[in-house]
Amino acid sequence: PGALAHMLPAAPRRFGASHRLLLLAKNNADKPVIGASLLQRLQMMELMARADGDGATLCGVTAHPLFVDKASALRSLCGHEAPIYLLVGLDTWERIVDPRYYVAGGRDAALTSLFRSVEVVVTSRDPVGGSPSTVVQQEALVLGSLPGAVTAGRLHFMRNDQAMAALSSSEARGAISANDLPAALGVIPECIHAYLRENKLYE
Repeated sequence: PGALAHMLPAAPRRFGASHRLLLLAKNNADKPVIGASLLQRLQMMELMARADGDGATLCGVTAHPLFVDKASALRSLCGHEAPIYLLVGLDTWERIVDPRYYVAGGRDAALTSLFRSVEVVVTSRDPVGGSPSTVVQQEALVLGSLPGAVTAGRLHFMRNDQAMAALSSSEARGAISANDLPAALGVIPECIHAYLRENKLYE
């Protein structure tokens, strides 16, 4: 479900973004669609956009499973002048830099193309029970994961506050399954909780 972390409010303020785009990939490089269908996911995104209030949140759908191709498509859509910041979590970043998603020896060339198209912002995750165990280590891992010639100064790390970093969709699913309304509303917006209950998802 659409966790509150997906609407991370600090990013637009830090980077001066005028709009947010929630992007749904119809195809995933290595994860099957389970739980909510693609249509239901899009409907939840639209509910989150409507609840935003200022009209600055948009929804989009892409058929591209790889972020390199998503970045190229966004650049074509937005034109050459618009700054684009691709906001991803640490788990997603680890997949972006994983060589197995690219032709042998071709990762850095592909990611050089990505950074020509967009700037990438990687957000920290809750370090409790995870690895790396501290946000400082997470930042060092991200900023040291690629040569500077690839990122060209367009890779950024953003620290979530502790409350935001702890939010996750898995926590939301657990709270809904346990019928724990206060816990669920601490992770997902009320409109998403109502949608999930109406459609009997994750019960």
